[in-house]
Amino acid sequence: MCGRLVVSEPDLSVFVEPLEVGHIDAVLLAQWQARFNLAPTQLAPLVTNEPERRLTLAQFGLVPHWTKQQKQSSGRLINARVEGVASSRAFASALVARRGVVPVTGYFEWQTVAGKRLPIFIHATHGEPLFLASLWDRWHAADGRVTQSFSVITRPSLGELAAIHSRMPLTLSAQDVGAWLAPEQRSAEQLSSLLHAVPDVGRLALRPVSPLANSPRNDGPECIVAADHHAPSAAALQTPQLSLFGPTPDADHSQARRTR
Repeated sequence: MCGRLVVSEPDLSVFVEPLEVGHIDAVLLAQWQARFNLAPTQLAPLVTNEPERRLTLAQFGLVPHWTKQQKQSSGRLINARVEGVASSRAFASALVARRGVVPVTGYFEWQTVAGKRLPIFIHATHGEPLFLASLWDRWHAADGRVTQSFSVITRPSLGELAAIHSRMPLTLSAQDVGAWLAPEQRSAEQLSSLLHAVPDVGRLALRPVSPLANSPRNDGPECIVAADHHAPSAAALQTPQLSLFGPTPDADHSQARRTR
């Protein structure tokens, strides 16, 4: 699977203003540059639900703390299907204690139409950030290195998004972010209303963009510039799709393509 995020804001403090972050990891964020084609295993902004909400940079692709070797799962667990998070070995404990929000400008989905692989940039109509519900963890290496990482929770697609792919990220409204990031432990039953809330897909826009977005080697504003090709129709669902948010039906994780 191939997945990309867009975080086009160079000043992450602008993105997290609605999230009431208490601590910002200044050392890491000083290295931040706007990203227009962020791929698995790369660093993305993450707000965690620790007692004082923390903004840091974390690897896109969950590495569970119990993994014996980081390379066994690094970059693989980019998705967590909402239907299975409460029972999955990889995600169940994180759902109770390690919930996060990934603020993004938008994300890409792909669809093959007439033999061509067409990227679609999905973003908020008015340009505000999207808050993606996520699960995070910290993996400790024997030499003391610590890797913080996350997976994005996905749900069945709604509205126009269903014409592109059967899965979409679970986006949180501004009203729901507070409950999702509450530091106290919560059971799956308590979180059910958030996990199964119906997102407002009416505020999302679908923009066909340049094929430059197909390669993670391209990471500039040109990746989200509108292209001449038209948005795919529902009929195109009959063709195979490549997706950030579409794991196979019998799995709750995705095998991410490594960037070179």
